[in-house]
This record gives sequence, C-alpha cells and structure tokens, in this order.
Amino acid sequence: MLRLLASVGLIAQLLFVARQGLPRLLPLMPSDWPNEALIEIASLFATLSLGASLIYLTPLVAVLVVEDCGPVTGFLAWHRLTRGRRTAVMATQWLTLAIGLVLTAPVGMLAWVSLHPLWQAIVQGAVVSVVTTYVAVANVFLYLHFRYASN
Repeated sequence: MLRLLASVGLIAQLLFVARQGLPRLLPLMPSDWPNEALIEIASLFATLSLGASLIYLTPLVAVLVVEDCGPVTGFLAWHRLTRGRRTAVMATQWLTLAIGLVLTAPVGMLAWVSLHPLWQAIVQGAVVSVVTTYVAVANVFLYLHFRYASN
C-alpha cells in the first residue's frame, strides 16, 4: 500500500512539476525556437496526460484492498477490467468528486465566514477528509461494479 501511495504521489508531483517547472526552461532554450509556445504546449500536454493518469488510477486502491494483491497485479487487473470502458471510469470519477464537493459545500462555506486561520484550517481539513472518504468508498463500489456486475 505504501508503494501505491508513493506512486500516486509521484504522479501528483510530476503533475506539479509539469505545470510549474517546464516554463522555467525558457532561458535554456535556443533563441531561434518558439520558446513560449513550445514550452506551454509541452506543459499542457504533460498536465493533461498526468492528470488523466491520476484520475484513472484512483480506484486502484480499492482493487488492492479488495483483491489483496500487489501493485503490479492490481494495476493489471484494473487495466483488464476497464478495457474499452475507460471513458466511463473517468466520467464516474469526476462525477464522484463533484458529488463529494457539493455535499461538503455548506460546511466548506463556514471557512469563509470565520476570519480566524485556525478555524479555517479545521473546516478545510474536515471538508478534505470527508471528500477523500467519500471518493474512497465510491471507488470500492466502482471496482465491484466493474468486477462483478458488468459484462
């Protein structure tokens, strides 16, 4: 499980580096290249591909817990189960995240009401923990659907 969390963390870090670090390469580029456009396109492509990978791999935690297997075996099982239905996985993940954010929006608005930073941090931590738990449970049901209910 620690290896999985490290790999998902690595993808998230690469996502951050692609968005923040690639534009810093501009001074190193030759002067005759279209610097800004080339770097921005590479940064956007890296952000989109890594973001899609992160969203696609989020249910992998449920696969590893339910099947009690290693990261490579779990990834291969998840990849095999979602073959041809990756768009459905992505749509379900975005919908799950949106529902979690809508459900916690009233509590999240409490952070804006208070000006005290400690209260804001407590409310934001509660919102993040509830959304994370909701998404984790929804991923278990998503995996079970792909494993047992789909053709």
